[in-house]
Amino acid sequence: MKLLTIFLCILIASCSVIAGPQKSSGVPVSINKIETHRVNDYLIRIIKHNMELDPKIELELFQPPEMNLKDYLSITSVKTPERLYLFKESEGVFVEDIKVNKGTVEITFEYYIPNSEAIRLDCKIPTSAKGFDPITCSRI
Repeated sequence: MKLLTIFLCILIASCSVIAGPQKSSGVPVSINKIETHRVNDYLIRIIKHNMELDPKIELELFQPPEMNLKDYLSITSVKTPERLYLFKESEGVFVEDIKVNKGTVEITFEYYIPNSEAIRLDCKIPTSAKGFDPITCSRI
C-alpha cells in the first residue's frame, strides 16, 4: 500500500509538470513572416512585422557558414524625391510584395496618407559585399 501511495504521488506530480504553462518560442508577436534568400555568397533574412502592430521591415545580411551578421537594416519609413513617408504617421501601411531579384531586395508598399488616398511605393535595396546599399524609393 505504501508503494502504491508513493507511485500515485509521483504520478500526480509528473502530471502537474507536464500540464504546466507553455513557454514562448521567443519570436515577438508582432512578427508576421520571416523569409531567407540566398544571394551569391550571402543569406538575406527578411523579417516582416505585422504592420498594424509594429510597422517595420527588418533586413539582415549573413555570411555563411559562420553566419556572421554583416549588415542590418530596419525600415520604418521610406523617402522618395518628393517627401518622407513615416509608417507610424500613416493611416495604414501594408507590404504588397517582397522579392529578391539578383541581389536586390524589392519591396512594394501600399501607404495610406492621412485624410487622403492610398499610394504605392516601390523600394529597392541593393546588396553588395559591404552590406546593404542605400534604399531608393519611388511613388508608382
